[in-house]
Amino acid sequence: MNRERKPINIKLVGLGFAGLCIVIILMAILANLLRKNPYGNEIVIDNFSEYVSGAPRERKDAMFARLYDIVLSNSAEGTTMPKSGAVIRDGSVEDGYDQDEKIYYSRFIVDIPSVQQSYSGYVAWGNGSGADLGGYTTLYTCLPESKLIYGDFGCKDMFSDTVTSVHPITTKLPLTVEYYANNYSEHVKYSIKYQINDDKVILEIDDYTGGNRDKAFAKIRELGFNPDDYEIKYIDKSEENDWVYVGN
Repeated sequence: MNRERKPINIKLVGLGFAGLCIVIILMAILANLLRKNPYGNEIVIDNFSEYVSGAPRERKDAMFARLYDIVLSNSAEGTTMPKSGAVIRDGSVEDGYDQDEKIYYSRFIVDIPSVQQSYSGYVAWGNGSGADLGGYTTLYTCLPESKLIYGDFGCKDMFSDTVTSVHPITTKLPLTVEYYANNYSEHVKYSIKYQINDDKVILEIDDYTGGNRDKAFAKIRELGFNPDDYEIKYIDKSEENDWVYVGN
């Protein structure tokens, strides 16, 4: 006896598959909402992934947690701390890749409207040894007053307990300059970084192609600062044996 086979209801199968997909998506969203930042409390930067898409999750978590820490340290006792709502300021992002150190880095300004505060943020990642800013891979520092859209809030950061902000040049560094000149016959590459020792800013110029000390000094002036105001360490990395100049 031949049994009559009932046709498979394609619509029911489709609805079942769609329902399963929705459940999976909702579970993923719920898991993300319930996930705790391994570094502690955080303030989420809503558009972080839009502007810093290459940073791994570990760096992202660290940036959110460090933002909470600096906002808390600059807020009055009893302030309700936001959990999200921070945004990277449009037009403030500077991305780069250091070929020699094998690191990516991003510098930006982050605004937190709910507490009327803004900071300079820096994050670096990669497999190289140079993912630092004075030894840091994730860092927030105070902004100069000219870049504060909510006004001066008496900002203090990890580099200072008495002044309202670190020296403004720290908001411009590190940077790497690379280009070809004279119909590509001349390769120019150097970087300018900084360190802070005893609240004193020390600049370091790493010259990868040689002969760029004056160009680096001119770049510092172009940024709006006087090289004579800083101790500067110049390292000629183009030579077989690096040599160092320390001075102004």
